[in-house]
Amino acid sequence: MQISSTIALLILPVLASACSPAETPVPQDADGNQVAGAAVEPAERTAPVVNEATGGDPITLDPLTGDEAALEGELRCAFANPAGETLLIAAADVDPAGRASAMMRANGTVERLVGRTEGGFDALAKGASLGTRGLTVEIVRGTAIPTGNEGSRHRATIRIDRADGGRRTYEGFWTCGP
Repeated sequence: MQISSTIALLILPVLASACSPAETPVPQDADGNQVAGAAVEPAERTAPVVNEATGGDPITLDPLTGDEAALEGELRCAFANPAGETLLIAAADVDPAGRASAMMRANGTVERLVGRTEGGFDALAKGASLGTRGLTVEIVRGTAIPTGNEGSRHRATIRIDRADGGRRTYEGFWTCGP
């Protein structure tokens, strides 16, 4: 019995990797330059980069609706998948001693998050470290994309960690502004 359990533990990662989605290619023009805001095929809409759920159910993010996204704060940022669906929205005041608040729908449940550090909107616009009951969320900003307005838009990664060891990472865009 113990030998078959050991074999199952050794084979499980191989089986899981065989079922993992392929990496999403970055859209490029004829010269090989990355194309900002290019359309992504529907099958790639919410494809995660990594799903390392080691405990419990896999972590899924579903788009927010306008009613769910009510937050207090002067300025806002949002994380959207390549299809433009908002997966997390955050708000903060300009006050450098303030903390951001945010909202996302994880595994069908709307979760309210609070900034793990102070810094107000300036800190939020550079990325975010948020948390709630048993979840931490890190948003890491990447390459800037011109917006043509006073807001900012960057390629970004959102990583959700669960207290039981579950982890999931999505690629998308971090957009901030008034």
